[in-house]
Amino acid sequence: MAIKVFLLGRPGAGKSTAARHIHVLSKKHDWSTLHINDYPFLFALFESDVQHQRFQPSSCGGFDVTDFSVLDTALQAVEKEAERYLICEQQILLLEFARDDYRQALSQFKPEFLRDAYFLFFATDIDTCIMRVNRRSHHPIFRDDHFISEEMIRNYYHADIPLQTYHLLHEYGVSEKCIRIIDNSGTQTHLHQQVQDFTELLIQCKPDPKSHRIKERKALKARQTSPIMHHPLMDTNVTRQKLLLAGSQAGNWQSSDG
Repeated sequence: MAIKVFLLGRPGAGKSTAARHIHVLSKKHDWSTLHINDYPFLFALFESDVQHQRFQPSSCGGFDVTDFSVLDTALQAVEKEAERYLICEQQILLLEFARDDYRQALSQFKPEFLRDAYFLFFATDIDTCIMRVNRRSHHPIFRDDHFISEEMIRNYYHADIPLQTYHLLHEYGVSEKCIRIIDNSGTQTHLHQQVQDFTELLIQCKPDPKSHRIKERKALKARQTSPIMHHPLMDTNVTRQKLLLAGSQAGNWQSSDG
């Protein structure tokens, strides 16, 4: 099964930068990533809103949301897209979005979808976020260097409360070990180190399915070739228990189960 990692925080908080770094780190361990954010879904809704009833165009080809119900619609689309890849092995699904109300946002996902996911919350002050958004949108390097107006960030994303989100996730049954707050108020090197620590721990905690299958085949072969397992006396569990008891009393027999 794929691993779900939510990337939460204001625009400009470092979510997309972290996603790219996780991708690079994962490849070193023969894992893959799929980055799913809500922007393409919102942009499709924006383009279809020719009367500007739910969106308003902004600078650099961007848009501002005026009907916030579309944000819930976009998150439902994010979950639906992610569910297509849940059966993939050795893959990390990076689910990225920014909201001012994560209680409302997370309620768009099924509780069972959230329960076994991991969450990275990026904490960055609002002025730094605005500066980063302006810099990336006027000098884009990546295709997700989108523009969001300062007015939108200050009015809609002014509440940045990771601790409340932390407690909220507990209500959904998310383990404390699966939640991490990333401080991205410093250098990119500091951000990368935090993301690296998280990613390596994440991958180490998940067994390699290929290795697991090899071990299973070896164990099966060992059982098939074991003389004890093929002995006629091993036809019943009762007989096997008697053999174990007799062996322990004699001190010269040891179970192959270890």
